[in-house]
Amino acid sequence: MIAFHDPSQGTGSADVVVAADPIKTAFDRQYFCQANSMRQDFSPLTLDSMEHTGALAMFVTKNASFQIGVTIPGLLAPTTFGLPPPAATPIPATWAATDKTEVNTTLASFQPTDPKSLTC
Repeated sequence: MIAFHDPSQGTGSADVVVAADPIKTAFDRQYFCQANSMRQDFSPLTLDSMEHTGALAMFVTKNASFQIGVTIPGLLAPTTFGLPPPAATPIPATWAATDKTEVNTTLASFQPTDPKSLTC
């Protein structure tokens, strides 16, 4: 798991968290091939697509399963167990605009090592 954020902003920083589980064995493949309504094929990520999926993207490629969460304080946060995120303290519009730009840049640069879909 890796998180991208600005430590100088503390809890006020936007962040992108990427968790990856490698698919190395037949057991891993079988596990990730099981029916899962959240599983989808990889497609390039954007902030707009993340806003429509509850700030969370999950997808499986040929060699790994990924979960990506985006948080922009006061604007966007992943839902937890189907519950909406707690109300956040509003941030200045200029900070929000900067956060959106930085998060979009980070999302657009994300490329799995092998974006091909998992064959089940």
